[in-house]
Amino acid sequence: MAEAENRHFDIIAWLLDSKGTHYSGDYFLKRFLKLVSSKSDHQNAATPIKIDVWNYGEL
Repeated sequence: MAEAENRHFDIIAWLLDSKGTHYSGDYFLKRFLKLVSSKSDHQNAATPIKIDVWNYGEL
């Protein structure tokens, strides 16, 4: 079980890495952040526009 979890974690980490070898840049990271922020009821949650303009190259 732990080996499968590690494998899934590795895949998710790879997709969320804006410098990953998947050649999708920050696409997956932005989609994930937009999904999380849309589910948040916190008034300071990031908006889709803020998520789009943030610089992810320094992460």
